[in-house]
Amino acid sequence: MGSDLLLHWIKPLRTPRVGQRMATGLFAGGRLGHSHALCVRRWLTYGPQGLRPAHTCGDRSGTLAVMPEPSESQGSNPRDTHRTLGLWSIRRALVVSVAASAALLISTWFLISWFLGSPPKADPKPLDTAAQLELLKLVFATVAGVGALVALVTSYRRQRIDEIASERAERVHAHSERVADANIHDATERRVTELYSHAVEQLGHEKATVRLGGLYSLERLAQHNDEHRQVVVEVICAYLRMPYNSPMEQDVSTETQQEWQVRRAAQEVLARHLRAEPLRSRFRGRDREASENPLYWPDVSLDLRGAVLIDANFSECSLVNPIFTEATFIGDALFSGAIFTGPASFSSCEFKGWAAFDGAEFTGNLFITSATFEGISDFRNSSFHRQLSTARVTFKGETWFTEALFHADVRFVDRRFPHAMPTFEHGIDLSGARILNQEETVMLPDGWRVDANADERTVTPSGETSAPGPRGNNRPPYPRLNQDPHPRWRIGS
Repeated sequence: MGSDLLLHWIKPLRTPRVGQRMATGLFAGGRLGHSHALCVRRWLTYGPQGLRPAHTCGDRSGTLAVMPEPSESQGSNPRDTHRTLGLWSIRRALVVSVAASAALLISTWFLISWFLGSPPKADPKPLDTAAQLELLKLVFATVAGVGALVALVTSYRRQRIDEIASERAERVHAHSERVADANIHDATERRVTELYSHAVEQLGHEKATVRLGGLYSLERLAQHNDEHRQVVVEVICAYLRMPYNSPMEQDVSTETQQEWQVRRAAQEVLARHLRAEPLRSRFRGRDREASENPLYWPDVSLDLRGAVLIDANFSECSLVNPIFTEATFIGDALFSGAIFTGPASFSSCEFKGWAAFDGAEFTGNLFITSATFEGISDFRNSSFHRQLSTARVTFKGETWFTEALFHADVRFVDRRFPHAMPTFEHGIDLSGARILNQEETVMLPDGWRVDANADERTVTPSGETSAPGPRGNNRPPYPRLNQDPHPRWRIGS
């Protein structure tokens, strides 16, 4: 007899006793093997839940018949439901409640009797009508108490089930929200990855227009995804670090001119997102209303070592640990009013034009070691909170440190190391520079001295003619942060 046909035939007879007897009889009669008889017995006794998932039974022919899995229409075992909810069955709860109430009542009766003394035994008398009524009231009260106890247990179980259902619904809802958020995040990350990969591919395209499109795609991607901004900045910096021939040379090609425009656009993208306030906001004075730049990307750092920068304008930018080592600045390099957080490295840089650092604030060390300034070096009204290193620097143009503030030691020249002395081909102007720390070391070029007073030290000319100062400068210095600008800088003046 086939296994499926056998199970179909015995299904209506599924009761514990019938199952046990039928399975035993079939096995004893030789009609079923031991494994078949065991499966039939388990199925008839416990139903489909009595079998493990995908439980198999073998017959004499060696074929395997898979026992059917429980369907949803068959329902689940109440015992399993109670166990899952962490509750007793209603029968057990009622039995335990009634038994506990009876035990408590009997214990209370005997305890009170023991304290008050047991009533003396008397000969029983027949109950009169009043006593029967009182006994009937006691029976009714007892029945009402049992009913109230049953109602209380039932209400508690209903409330507990509702609470568990509510908690489960909240957990399911929270899990669904987490899954939805995770799916949204995954979809967003995939989209960002696709946009990023496509934009990077565009940056390597041979056509300048395509490269510009990739550049602005990266900018848009970083603007709407904070966590990807540093990566985008690093990609743009890497592009600017790639080799490039200066367009200032003769007989430059059209491709070189187009690449010049792409590089200038990349520099403008970086500068546009490094300003905490819109450009020229300081010209309204320090009492102006605060205006934030919605395009500002805080806490991003630049690594432009060895880059070729053309007419760079980082005025009023907030630069965190910037690295410009061995960079070449073609045209003007404007860092007026910039704020340098952490060490700033301009070592071995080459400035082809005007280097404007007026009104800049350096909170960390400034390294311009072995740099070359071919044009004017403008450090007027700048603030140096840490060390300024000018070893082996060549200043071919005029050098201005007028009204600069030095919070740490000042070592323009260190005569102990003659090979590290800077060169000022057109002199240096330190007039009005102030040294706020009285204990720091001061080493000035020839022609300048320090006049000390109570709070600070001021740099003044010494009258020597070995280092004449530069020619007069009609342009007022750029204002520092929280400093009133010169009247000529004020907007509307």
